[in-house]
Amino acid sequence: MTDKLENNKIKFLKLKCENRFSDSFNNWQENNIISFSEKKFALVYAPNGVGKTSFIKTLETRNNEFQYKCVFNNEDYSEKSKDLPIHFIRDFNQRNIIEHRTEELSEYILSDNIKQETETKNSLDKTVNKIGEDLTTKLKNSYGVKTKESFFASRCKNEELKKLIKALANAKDKGKNVSTENFRNIIKIAETPKKDIKSNIDEKQQYVMDNLEEHNSLIRLLIRFENKEITKVSNFQNAEIYKDAKEFIDKHPKIRDCPLDIRNLPHSINQKAITKKLETNLNKIYNSLQKDTKQIADLIFKSNNEDPFNIKNTFINAFQFGQGNSIKKLQEKIEEVIDNIEYDFQSFVINKVNEYKLLELDDKYKKMLNEKISLKEEDERLLVDFINSVTGFEVEIKRNNEDNNLVLRIKNFNVLKNERISWPFSTGEINFISLLFELLKANKTDKKIIIIDDPISSFDSIFKNKIIYAIINIFTKQNKFLMILTHNLETIRIMENQHNNVHNMYLLNNYKDGNNGFIPIECEDKKLLFKISEIIKFFKEPNEKIIDENQFLMSAIPFMRDWAKIINKNCIYKNLSSIMHAYSKEEINIKEFYKDLFNKSLPSSDYIISSENILSTEICDQIVNKKTNPLLNRTLIHNLQYLQLRLLVENTLYNLDTKKINANAKPTLYNIIDTYLPKENYKTIKYRTKLLSKKTLLNDFNHFDDNLNFFLPSLDISNEALTRERKEIERICEEIKENYKNIKQ
Repeated sequence: MTDKLENNKIKFLKLKCENRFSDSFNNWQENNIISFSEKKFALVYAPNGVGKTSFIKTLETRNNEFQYKCVFNNEDYSEKSKDLPIHFIRDFNQRNIIEHRTEELSEYILSDNIKQETETKNSLDKTVNKIGEDLTTKLKNSYGVKTKESFFASRCKNEELKKLIKALANAKDKGKNVSTENFRNIIKIAETPKKDIKSNIDEKQQYVMDNLEEHNSLIRLLIRFENKEITKVSNFQNAEIYKDAKEFIDKHPKIRDCPLDIRNLPHSINQKAITKKLETNLNKIYNSLQKDTKQIADLIFKSNNEDPFNIKNTFINAFQFGQGNSIKKLQEKIEEVIDNIEYDFQSFVINKVNEYKLLELDDKYKKMLNEKISLKEEDERLLVDFINSVTGFEVEIKRNNEDNNLVLRIKNFNVLKNERISWPFSTGEINFISLLFELLKANKTDKKIIIIDDPISSFDSIFKNKIIYAIINIFTKQNKFLMILTHNLETIRIMENQHNNVHNMYLLNNYKDGNNGFIPIECEDKKLLFKISEIIKFFKEPNEKIIDENQFLMSAIPFMRDWAKIINKNCIYKNLSSIMHAYSKEEINIKEFYKDLFNKSLPSSDYIISSENILSTEICDQIVNKKTNPLLNRTLIHNLQYLQLRLLVENTLYNLDTKKINANAKPTLYNIIDTYLPKENYKTIKYRTKLLSKKTLLNDFNHFDDNLNFFLPSLDISNEALTRERKEIERICEEIKENYKNIKQ
């Protein structure tokens, strides 16, 4: 039954993708609504590993492994729906623009996924050429076809096959005019495969194939032989004897005696007389024959071997009795064999087409051409304006009506006088134009929702601002809803800076037994996310939002330390730095430092802590109110876990041998790992590599000074991924303690 929703909302009821989502998404009940802002924007922050890509993949894919249910505009949709009202923009880099070289100017071809279109077209052309080469070789080696005037081609009943053979055998163009349509037509009119056709070529078929292309071959003469030429010819069966005898005597002119005992002939043979007699007999027989019959007679009497069709005996009997039925049957057998040869080659063609998957490739290319979306004139002007403003190049656009592509021409730039490296557009500019084209194209779809996947992740700071500006500029006035999925907090900040409160914001959660779904990020968290001044304000006036005061203070230690350095509270900076290291045994009154930094006294009594206290703390699930500040609460929990894991590794290594490092030198975590697990020791290298690769250890949040990016990188990891990493680090530490005696140098 369709849920009744406001038109500016989309509700999800199910999401299933190859075990990428927790069970709570199978029957999605909470945090399952995306509500778009008045400007029709929504932004979903999805940390790495939480399933952002899988979310898109599920909505795009149509099979049982990817299932979803959602409601939009009071219509139900699922993986079985023919059309989902969502248009996706992702993987756009260098997709819609390619370089093109002309004699005078630098041009770029701009179209919907032109890179894939060009690659597909090139692949299609290469495939057609490869098939053509294989077929040409087959025609030449197996059938003797070498020219377009092929007799085999002329006998083909499949007219498209005939055209193909002539094109491939044309010495001038060598099959250049062969297209995919030729192969489609051959398959379309091909006969149903004959079940009785043998895969092996028999001797009759081979005989015909060997002789079919010879101009005056016996096979060619037999095919055009007409039965009306058959008349009874006396002594036709002796013609071969007369012919052989005459050739023998002509070959040996000096012969006088013959050892043959032949009645009525003298032992001394008169050569001239016998030759004349033989010629008379042969002429008498040949004068009774038509021209074509004489040629056939010459060929069959020259042959020393029996052919598989028994042509010689068939002709002798036919003229001996004056009956042509046997020759007619012989012709029918030859025609049948030629049909089989045509069928064999036709099958070879079809098999090659299937082997190279030509039609699938052609269908893909045609689909791309058919689905292209044309831009209106105002869109093209907008495109030019954006490109001019971003690149500084004066550009013009012209329409290529042949393939519905745009030609983007850079004025006043001569390709021939410049190296490729100096061509106008950089990779970043090409990617920007490619994305810009995607945005304009999205406006032309009939889809009501546009989902963009990480639009600025691959761009520098200048392009990031221009991209967000383009997105807002293009979609603000459109009757479409825009959802941006990102794991880049800069996207959120830039959007907020350009247009305050232009979007509603959500955090995507996906972990076992967790508070999953699209968690709304309300105004309080959004302000903290965008401005450091709001974070300082929060620390000065936390009010009732702090639930666990002690864990709040511990989780804020890295931030408090950097803030102390910025405002020149060096003593506080040193003390906070010390308790971030396990080798330090110092204790501090963290509340005194908090009051000194933010001029704010927290309500409870003093709190004396050390690195040991931090390490032994069992982290709760609500440091601040997770209903009003879910993003901040998540960040604080992650921060504290990061700090604990750092201390765990340091504590494990330091206690193996306390004399190995000088604690007064304030070594960093990397220094400690390098000392206890040196890369030169092959026994320790595996532990060293595993620890140094962990995101939660060597990160730029709680290890380096002057970093006030409060929400990163602790936010940039899912709860589930963080749990897995914590368990792995704990396991490694236990293994190091158990094996240290064996692995130390």
